[in-house]
Amino acid sequence: MLQGQQSPRILLVAMVFVALVSIALYYVDAQFGTVVTASRVNVNRTYELERAFQALASILEEAESGQRGYLLTGKSQYLNIYAGARERVDQAVEKIRRLTRDKSTHMDHVEQLAALSARKIVELEGTVALIKAGHRDEAIATLQSGDGERLMGEIREVSAQARADELSMLDERQAAFDMALAQRRWLRRLLMMTSLIVTASAFYLVFRLQRLHTFATMCAWSRTIQLDGQWVTFEEYLARRFNVRVSHGIAPRELEKLMTQVEQVEKSRERADSTPKPSSPDSEAA
Repeated sequence: MLQGQQSPRILLVAMVFVALVSIALYYVDAQFGTVVTASRVNVNRTYELERAFQALASILEEAESGQRGYLLTGKSQYLNIYAGARERVDQAVEKIRRLTRDKSTHMDHVEQLAALSARKIVELEGTVALIKAGHRDEAIATLQSGDGERLMGEIREVSAQARADELSMLDERQAAFDMALAQRRWLRRLLMMTSLIVTASAFYLVFRLQRLHTFATMCAWSRTIQLDGQWVTFEEYLARRFNVRVSHGIAPRELEKLMTQVEQVEKSRERADSTPKPSSPDSEAA
């Protein structure tokens, strides 16, 4: 039948449509996922860079504290504190450089911090060297000059400026991250709704196709039914189409009609039998 021949094609088109819609939506979702990830990386880098600026200032302060403790007490434990902090300064500066490698706005700040940190280390090492050489008074005089404190103040000021510039961009990056995340959530809801709608439509189409497939074309004159290009009786249609065995009976209404017809025939015969037959000429002559 025509509907039966078209059903596989329509189902194939529906399946291809579902697959294309799913692939397209998943592709768009992946693109939004990239945007969300990039926004999250920018926000996290801002916080990480802020911590790196703070860490550099803390390490220099720790080195300065160790230097002063060694100057005042001469104990080696303070010298160890200074030496440990001294080793971490270069690592802290390199980390800041790595985090700001693709940010031209921080290049000046980073170079200033690197130069100031190097000057601070030279100042601390000079004082420690004087103490080790036994020139404690000269080391104290150098400390009392205030050069080291002013240098530390410049480091804190440059770090504060760099942190302020970075934090000024945090609101923009956070807003971009929130927007990208909201758009991705909306897209995922759209993906789910579209998948449900397409799936429901496919099932409904299958249901409709099944109903169309059960339609039969019957001849209005001979009461035969078209099946696979042939015109067959109703009994044969049921047997071949649905594998139904047919038995025959009579409906009460038709039985009543039949009995009425039989009674009419019987009455007609009785009237015919009771009607006198005309005598023949031979009987009259006798």
